[in-house]
Amino acid sequence: MKRIVFILFLALTSSSLNAQSIFQTLFSSTNEQGQLGSMTEITGLVINNDCCTVNKFIQHVTSYEMPSDWLWSHCTPDMCLPTGDSLGYYYLMPSDTGQVSFRFYVGNTPGSAEMNIRFADRDNLSDFQDIQFTVWAGASDLQESNWQLLIYPNPVNNFIHIEGDISGLTCDLFDIRGKKLLTSLTVEGRRINVSNIQSGIYFLALQRPEGRIVRRIIIQ
Repeated sequence: MKRIVFILFLALTSSSLNAQSIFQTLFSSTNEQGQLGSMTEITGLVINNDCCTVNKFIQHVTSYEMPSDWLWSHCTPDMCLPTGDSLGYYYLMPSDTGQVSFRFYVGNTPGSAEMNIRFADRDNLSDFQDIQFTVWAGASDLQESNWQLLIYPNPVNNFIHIEGDISGLTCDLFDIRGKKLLTSLTVEGRRINVSNIQSGIYFLALQRPEGRIVRRIIIQ
């Protein structure tokens, strides 16, 4: 059965207080779609605002968390680094622009990747920008509409309600790292109790013999 993976990443930027930064970063895309077991590439730009000087920049993956079967790598304007290599250097000519990219190799586990990237002036490390990416992926069958299920509310506080044909339906609940928190639950009384689950983003996998669907759930 064919599946589609919906991948979303949000880029949140925090920069140094230095108002005279010699560079800027630009990431315009915030929504990507891919497939399980495939690579999704996020691209952006680093711009050297110095009109007269060649500058050296650092591109550093300072932290990341993701499911164990996901991988990552990144590319500077000069080269693509090996998988898991966190630090890259490159030069930009005066008023030049370089393209950078981040590659997420999505595994078979629904979940989320959180990665923080620091861009900095190599000769003035107080001139930096931190960008945090959040990438989530959940599988959805193309035949989902045939299941005729209504899952609500979302966000949820105590109970997830399910309306429709629930015969033979079981569910698993995953956190954003792909860790299974609730497993092989039978949907009883058309609701699932999540009152003891910590607030956050989760993935509810609903399963039948013919396949499964995964929904992104926010627990408040």
